[in-house]
Amino acid sequence: MKGVRSKMRADWIRAGLGRGRRFTEGNFLKSRWRLMERGILILVSSEGPAYEKVAGVSRKSAASALGEAYINGQRVFTIDSIEKALCESIYGRRGMTGLAELGFVVVRQIGGSLELRLEDVRLAWFINLSRLGPQPKGFGIRPLTEAALCLRHPKRRGIHMTADRRLQVAIRLGDFEIDCEDILSDRKRIRLFSRWTLGRAA
Repeated sequence: MKGVRSKMRADWIRAGLGRGRRFTEGNFLKSRWRLMERGILILVSSEGPAYEKVAGVSRKSAASALGEAYINGQRVFTIDSIEKALCESIYGRRGMTGLAELGFVVVRQIGGSLELRLEDVRLAWFINLSRLGPQPKGFGIRPLTEAALCLRHPKRRGIHMTADRRLQVAIRLGDFEIDCEDILSDRKRIRLFSRWTLGRAA
Protein backbone atom coordinates (compact mmCIF):
# COMPACT_ATOMS: atom_id res chain seq x y z
CA MET A 1 0.00 0.00 0.00
CA LYS A 2 1.32 3.43 -0.93
CA GLY A 3 2.75 5.36 2.00
CA VAL A 4 2.91 2.30 4.29
CA ARG A 5 6.04 0.41 5.41
CA SER A 6 6.49 -2.28 8.03
CA LYS A 7 9.56 -3.07 10.15
CA MET A 8 10.42 -4.88 13.35
CA ARG A 9 10.26 -2.65 16.42
CA ALA A 10 14.05 -2.91 16.76
CA ASP A 11 14.47 -1.69 13.17
CA TRP A 12 12.16 1.28 13.73
CA ILE A 13 14.48 2.38 16.55
CA ARG A 14 17.39 2.49 14.11
CA ALA A 15 15.23 4.30 11.57
CA GLY A 16 14.36 7.00 14.07
CA LEU A 17 17.47 7.29 16.23
CA GLY A 18 20.29 5.84 14.10
CA ARG A 19 22.46 2.76 14.34
CA GLY A 20 23.82 1.44 17.61
CA ARG A 21 20.71 2.06 19.70
CA ARG A 22 19.60 -0.89 21.84
CA PHE A 23 16.05 -2.10 21.84
CA THR A 24 14.32 -0.67 24.91
CA GLU A 25 10.84 0.65 25.50
CA GLY A 26 12.30 4.12 26.06
CA ASN A 27 14.25 4.11 22.80
CA PHE A 28 11.22 2.89 20.89
CA LEU A 29 9.12 5.70 22.34
CA LYS A 30 11.79 8.29 21.43
CA SER A 31 12.06 6.89 17.91
CA ARG A 32 8.30 6.92 17.54
CA TRP A 33 8.16 10.62 18.39
CA ARG A 34 11.10 11.42 16.11
CA LEU A 35 9.43 9.63 13.22
CA MET A 36 6.15 11.38 13.95
CA GLU A 37 7.96 14.70 13.52
CA ARG A 38 8.97 13.48 10.06
CA GLY A 39 5.36 12.70 9.20
CA ILE A 40 5.44 8.95 9.86
CA LEU A 41 2.85 7.49 12.23
CA ILE A 42 3.87 4.20 13.89
CA LEU A 43 0.75 2.11 14.38
CA VAL A 44 1.43 0.22 17.57
CA SER A 45 1.46 0.58 21.34
CA SER A 46 4.69 1.59 23.09
CA GLU A 47 5.18 -1.84 24.68
CA GLY A 48 5.91 -5.03 22.78
CA PRO A 49 8.61 -7.52 21.69
CA ALA A 50 11.62 -6.48 19.60
CA TYR A 51 10.68 -8.74 16.69
CA GLU A 52 7.07 -7.67 16.40
CA LYS A 53 6.54 -6.32 12.90
CA VAL A 54 4.61 -3.06 12.95
CA ALA A 55 3.49 -0.54 10.35
CA GLY A 56 4.57 3.02 9.77
CA VAL A 57 2.23 5.12 7.64
CA SER A 58 2.86 8.49 6.05
CA ARG A 59 0.46 11.19 7.16
CA LYS A 60 -0.01 11.93 3.46
CA SER A 61 -1.55 8.50 2.94
CA ALA A 62 -5.33 8.14 2.97
CA ALA A 63 -4.85 5.19 5.33
CA SER A 64 -3.38 7.45 8.03
CA ALA A 65 -6.90 8.50 9.04
CA LEU A 66 -7.58 5.00 10.36
CA GLY A 67 -4.31 4.95 12.28
CA GLU A 68 -4.81 8.35 13.89
CA ALA A 69 -8.37 7.51 14.92
CA TYR A 70 -7.22 4.23 16.47
CA ILE A 71 -4.38 5.87 18.40
CA ASN A 72 -6.90 8.40 19.70
CA GLY A 73 -9.01 5.58 21.13
CA GLN A 74 -11.43 4.55 18.38
CA ARG A 75 -11.83 0.80 17.92
CA VAL A 76 -15.00 0.39 15.84
CA PHE A 77 -15.03 1.77 12.29
CA THR A 78 -17.73 1.79 9.66
CA ILE A 79 -17.00 -0.40 6.67
CA ASP A 80 -17.51 2.61 4.42
CA SER A 81 -14.77 4.59 6.19
CA ILE A 82 -12.39 1.61 6.06
CA GLU A 83 -12.97 1.06 2.35
CA LYS A 84 -12.48 4.77 1.70
CA ALA A 85 -9.13 4.71 3.50
CA LEU A 86 -7.99 1.53 1.71
CA CYS A 87 -9.56 2.27 -1.69
CA GLU A 88 -10.57 -1.41 -1.67
CA SER A 89 -13.54 -3.55 -0.68
CA ILE A 90 -13.01 -5.36 2.61
CA TYR A 91 -14.99 -8.31 1.26
CA GLY A 92 -12.06 -9.32 -0.95
CA ARG A 93 -8.46 -10.42 -0.47
CA ARG A 94 -6.94 -7.05 -1.38
CA GLY A 95 -9.00 -5.16 1.17
CA MET A 96 -8.27 -7.59 3.99
CA THR A 97 -4.55 -7.72 3.23
CA GLY A 98 -4.60 -3.91 3.02
CA LEU A 99 -5.86 -3.78 6.60
CA ALA A 100 -3.15 -6.28 7.55
CA GLU A 101 -0.45 -4.06 6.04
CA LEU A 102 -1.46 -1.48 8.63
CA GLY A 103 -1.38 -4.12 11.36
CA PHE A 104 -5.14 -4.18 11.82
CA VAL A 105 -6.82 -7.47 12.74
CA VAL A 106 -10.56 -7.68 12.18
CA VAL A 107 -11.79 -8.73 15.62
CA ARG A 108 -15.52 -8.78 14.93
CA GLN A 109 -18.22 -7.44 12.68
CA ILE A 110 -21.05 -5.34 14.10
CA GLY A 111 -23.57 -4.81 11.33
CA GLY A 112 -21.98 -2.33 8.92
CA SER A 113 -18.94 -1.76 11.16
CA LEU A 114 -15.78 -3.63 12.13
CA GLU A 115 -13.89 -3.73 15.40
CA LEU A 116 -10.16 -3.53 14.73
CA ARG A 117 -7.10 -4.30 16.85
CA LEU A 118 -3.45 -3.54 16.13
CA GLU A 119 -1.21 -6.62 16.09
CA ASP A 120 1.89 -7.87 14.29
CA VAL A 121 1.47 -7.13 10.58
CA ARG A 122 2.21 -10.75 9.65
CA LEU A 123 -0.29 -12.15 12.16
CA ALA A 124 -2.95 -9.73 10.90
CA TRP A 125 -2.44 -11.13 7.39
CA PHE A 126 -3.13 -14.72 8.51
CA ILE A 127 -6.16 -13.82 10.61
CA ASN A 128 -7.77 -11.44 8.15
CA LEU A 129 -7.56 -13.91 5.28
CA SER A 130 -9.20 -16.55 7.45
CA ARG A 131 -12.17 -14.17 7.93
CA LEU A 132 -12.90 -14.57 4.21
CA GLY A 133 -13.37 -18.33 4.53
CA PRO A 134 -11.39 -21.59 4.43
CA GLN A 135 -8.06 -21.72 2.57
CA PRO A 136 -7.67 -24.75 0.25
CA LYS A 137 -3.90 -25.01 0.70
CA GLY A 138 -3.57 -23.64 4.22
CA PHE A 139 -0.58 -21.71 5.59
CA GLY A 140 3.02 -22.64 6.36
CA ILE A 141 3.41 -23.49 10.04
CA ARG A 142 6.81 -21.80 10.47
CA PRO A 143 5.86 -18.31 9.20
CA LEU A 144 2.59 -18.53 11.13
CA THR A 145 4.47 -19.40 14.33
CA GLU A 146 6.98 -16.58 13.84
CA ALA A 147 4.11 -14.14 13.30
CA ALA A 148 2.08 -15.31 16.28
CA LEU A 149 4.98 -15.47 18.74
CA CYS A 150 7.34 -12.77 17.30
CA LEU A 151 10.30 -15.11 17.65
CA ARG A 152 13.01 -13.93 15.29
CA HIS A 153 14.29 -11.33 12.87
CA PRO A 154 13.48 -12.37 9.26
CA LYS A 155 17.16 -12.16 8.21
CA ARG A 156 18.15 -14.90 10.66
CA ARG A 157 17.73 -18.65 10.43
CA GLY A 158 14.31 -20.23 10.75
CA ILE A 159 12.94 -21.32 14.09
CA HIS A 160 12.83 -24.88 15.41
CA MET A 161 9.27 -26.13 15.69
CA THR A 162 8.25 -27.79 18.95
CA ALA A 163 4.99 -29.13 20.35
CA ASP A 164 5.03 -26.34 22.94
CA ARG A 165 5.31 -23.66 20.27
CA ARG A 166 2.49 -25.22 18.27
CA LEU A 167 0.32 -25.15 21.39
CA GLN A 168 1.20 -21.51 22.05
CA VAL A 169 0.15 -20.63 18.50
CA ALA A 170 -3.15 -22.48 18.90
CA ILE A 171 -3.89 -20.55 22.11
CA ARG A 172 -2.92 -17.24 20.50
CA LEU A 173 -5.18 -17.84 17.51
CA GLY A 174 -7.99 -18.97 19.79
CA ASP A 175 -8.01 -15.49 21.29
CA PHE A 176 -9.14 -14.28 17.86
CA GLU A 177 -11.75 -17.02 17.43
CA ILE A 178 -9.57 -18.92 14.98
CA ASP A 179 -9.48 -22.74 15.11
CA CYS A 180 -6.59 -24.80 13.73
CA GLU A 181 -7.31 -28.41 14.55
CA ASP A 182 -4.27 -29.87 12.78
CA ILE A 183 -1.69 -27.53 14.31
CA LEU A 184 -0.58 -30.12 16.88
CA SER A 185 0.23 -32.60 14.13
CA ASP A 186 3.55 -32.68 12.25
CA ARG A 187 2.08 -31.05 9.17
CA LYS A 188 4.08 -28.27 7.53
CA ARG A 189 0.94 -26.50 6.33
CA ILE A 190 -2.24 -25.99 8.33
CA ARG A 191 -5.64 -24.49 7.64
CA LEU A 192 -7.20 -21.80 9.81
CA PHE A 193 -10.95 -21.72 10.40
CA SER A 194 -12.51 -18.51 11.63
CA ARG A 195 -15.57 -19.11 13.77
CA TRP A 196 -17.24 -16.38 11.74
CA THR A 197 -16.68 -14.82 8.34
CA LEU A 198 -17.38 -11.40 6.92
CA GLY A 199 -20.90 -10.84 5.68
CA ARG A 200 -22.52 -7.89 3.98
CA ALA A 201 -24.91 -6.05 6.29
CA ALA A 202 -28.54 -6.18 5.21
